[in-house]
Amino acid sequence: MTKTPDHAARAHALLSPSSAHRWLACTPSALLEAGEPDRTTSFSEEGTLAHEFAEVYLRDEPWAEETLKKLRAHELYAPEMEEHAKDYASYVRGKMGAGALAVERRLDLNGWAPGSFGTADCLILSDERLTVIDYKYGKGVKVEADNNPQLKLYALGALDVFGFAYDMPRVELDIFQPRLDNVSEWEIDRSDLIGWGNAYARPHAEMAAKGEGYPMAGTHCQFCRYAKKCKTLAEYSLAVVSEDFEDESGRLDTNELKPSDWQLILTRAPIVKRWLELVDGEALNKLMADPKSIPGFKVVEGRSVRKYNDTAVCAELLAAAGYKPEEFNKPAELKGVTDMTKLLGSKKFNEILGSQIVKPQGKPTVVPMNDKRPVFQPAIGEDFADESLF
Repeated sequence: MTKTPDHAARAHALLSPSSAHRWLACTPSALLEAGEPDRTTSFSEEGTLAHEFAEVYLRDEPWAEETLKKLRAHELYAPEMEEHAKDYASYVRGKMGAGALAVERRLDLNGWAPGSFGTADCLILSDERLTVIDYKYGKGVKVEADNNPQLKLYALGALDVFGFAYDMPRVELDIFQPRLDNVSEWEIDRSDLIGWGNAYARPHAEMAAKGEGYPMAGTHCQFCRYAKKCKTLAEYSLAVVSEDFEDESGRLDTNELKPSDWQLILTRAPIVKRWLELVDGEALNKLMADPKSIPGFKVVEGRSVRKYNDTAVCAELLAAAGYKPEEFNKPAELKGVTDMTKLLGSKKFNEILGSQIVKPQGKPTVVPMNDKRPVFQPAIGEDFADESLF
């Protein structure tokens, strides 16, 4: 009998440990996010598949090979995904010693955060320590183990379950993030962790569950689903450009940015860039749904790039015209339209390949109302949602 991991089917708590860094810092965010759609993207699907490979290699059970065959059939499969899973399994086994291993262990965290639960990728249990290991497949943001609230909540949940059977005076939190060559490890005394849970995590979680507290903007906003509507984040982001940069005497310095000015700008730059992307995406959605929803702005067709209708047919046409493959091919693919035009000249290009050139409709773009381009009219069946913005 085979068993295929199904991480995508797992439920998610309102106070999910994976978003604890956000709702602990900004307690109203949990309920605000709950009112926004949770979109599945190719990035999240890739991460889910990577975790399923990691689980199979870590469990190493009799039906593993048959399960691996099923996972390899996924459209997002890449060989490196499997190699990283093997490295993860090797790392975990190297940490085990005489400890007991718990893989993909669901933990009830209700004692620390109302209604919360989560699944720890890996726990290693011994009388010397509890080790919580989290497998991160993303490569966009480097994640550190130091004081990581997600892992600390997992550790508290694991202590609730296994603390009676093992002494575990120390708790180790590890992040294994292979695509960024990041292995991060951090330790804390068991008593200090429980103190953090009692004094900080539980009271903040109780506020978050009720939507109480004050909104707080910061780097934790990066993947918040409510960020595109959040006035607090808007004020935080705009503060960089409205900041009064003064010199040490208190006078406005109009000549050159000081080191402290650069520090402020660069510290906030990533979240400001993300916020601008989110605002632009939300403005597009609003105007597409109701052209009058934002006064002074409209949606027009953005720039479109010509492309080949069928590269195989293009290669045949070029060969028939006497051109050799090494002349019109890049390694493993046809030269792009611009490079091909330079190679053949405009006249020859149009004669040979003109029938195979298409220009798809450009993506919708938000512009001021005085832009001369006409209002965008989507082609039938087109979906211009940009998953990277949500």
